[in-house]
Amino acid sequence: MTRRAAPALLLLLAPALAAPAAERVVLVPFEAVARARSARALVMPQVEAALAGRGYAVVGGEVVEAFLHRERIRHLDSIPTPKLAALLDELDAEAVVLGAILTWEAAGPEPRVAVAARIVGRDGHPLWSGVSGLSAAETESAFGLGRAKDARELSERVVARLLDSLPRGHPGSFRPRKRERDLPRVYRARETLGMPLRVCVLPLENRTEQGESPRVVEAILHHRLRERPGFTIVSPADLRAAIVASGLRAPSLLSRDQLRTLSAEVGTSLFVRGAILGFGAGPEGGGAPAVELHLTLLDAESGRTLWSGLHRRSGLDYEGILGRGAVREPAALASRVVAELFDAFTLP
Repeated sequence: MTRRAAPALLLLLAPALAAPAAERVVLVPFEAVARARSARALVMPQVEAALAGRGYAVVGGEVVEAFLHRERIRHLDSIPTPKLAALLDELDAEAVVLGAILTWEAAGPEPRVAVAARIVGRDGHPLWSGVSGLSAAETESAFGLGRAKDARELSERVVARLLDSLPRGHPGSFRPRKRERDLPRVYRARETLGMPLRVCVLPLENRTEQGESPRVVEAILHHRLRERPGFTIVSPADLRAAIVASGLRAPSLLSRDQLRTLSAEVGTSLFVRGAILGFGAGPEGGGAPAVELHLTLLDAESGRTLWSGLHRRSGLDYEGILGRGAVREPAALASRVVAELFDAFTLP
């Protein structure tokens, strides 16, 4: 190579040399809340491709499966905090992608898919989270075009929408998007506003005929709380370990005194409890679901209720011009109901 050619080559290579390496994230197989384990085979490659498309180097597959098997991690909704750091160190990555397939209805003329995902750091701190769901009808344009033909095509669109809010290149934190709808009227203790809170979400009471609704809504509660600045959430894995360590029964049945005992194990006396009063087909018809939730935040130490709110939405509440915008997937609607409740509890 001539001396004259060398500077020219360095100029050509300079952008590549200066560009930072893509941030590495570990992709853990998503929890099958919908109990459709075959859905993972479709959804996980879609998530991996979408993350790569947004500038991330994704570590997944057999090396992740081997770690989970060796560490005996069976529940994929969360990973105990000490093992998060071990996983990231072993695979030389900066963050872990966790998620759940909330709805997977592939049969019939109206497929429905809903997926949740979040990115956490080595200390378990949330860096990003999102929930997305669609029915086939929602993908159809005003002129009857573009409708997803099957669950595979529908899940591709759900994953694309899910990761649309993820910053490119790195999972930076950001504030939740503003809500366009009026917030519900709730009770909230004044001293909780703007304060950092560590909370533990307890299993919800299910007063509907939808047996899977508690698993779906509880997953959404975790995702929506984790995206809020100032909140630290006890992971489901750590709650399960605390129940075993304290020798208590099912956490949904605990008395106040028993919650005090549990507080010492989970590191907080603040517990989110609630009831699912509606989940599924709404009385308004039109193929739109309805979701109704009651949530409270209890301080087990003082016995005080710090939050209390009841909120109900129909998917038709979000319908706009030409009948577009209505939410027709129950998990996606539940995500909005939860977000609006938490906005009412926490925003100034």
